[in-house]
Amino acid sequence: AGVFYNISHHSRKMDLDIARVLLNSNSTTTITGADATLHNDNGYTKIVAPEIKIATGIHSTDFSRLQVQSLSTDEPQITIYSKGNAAEKSSSPKNSQAAIDNLNIRNARVHYTKINGEDTTRLQTKLDLDGSRMVINTRSETALQYAHLLLNVTPLELRSTATTLSIPTLSLLLSNGQISKNQKDLFALTSGVNLKWQEAQLLLHHADTMELAVS
Repeated sequence: AGVFYNISHHSRKMDLDIARVLLNSNSTTTITGADATLHNDNGYTKIVAPEIKIATGIHSTDFSRLQVQSLSTDEPQITIYSKGNAAEKSSSPKNSQAAIDNLNIRNARVHYTKINGEDTTRLQTKLDLDGSRMVINTRSETALQYAHLLLNVTPLELRSTATTLSIPTLSLLLSNGQISKNQKDLFALTSGVNLKWQEAQLLLHHADTMELAVS
């Protein structure tokens, strides 16, 4: 057990600042004031979390295989920015794996921006995410396996040069599935799916100013 304050790591690929880590207090590690930014050649992913609670036995700095009984956080903010084509991933022979028995994320705010030439896509939403018996791999054909994932979105706004999509409420239940990728780094989903939504509105824009609205 221990308490660590003002942890920082800065490199070309990552900026990480953590205000406090309370390690292995009653088998629960509490991370307070986490701010992480992952950089690549065409953008970044930024995650800010006021508090993260992880129930696991962490006794070393080897995180290549991590077993987590539960992970929960409330009101994290996730910002993803990408410009141009997808950056090439650096090859690494070592796979890191995290097994999470129960995942609970509440009131997460997500902002996504993708710029590709003259086309700009923006997505913003607020969501809750629950998951069970998840296995995440960083360097494997099977990137994610799960018993169930439940995603509740309220609301979702997607805007691009040609499309505007608005969904006040959306619920997606995935069961007994996996997300895998092939040699071209294209992802495929194999899963039971139950999707519900209400009052979705889709607006298609065209260069000649004609518009098509679907609701």
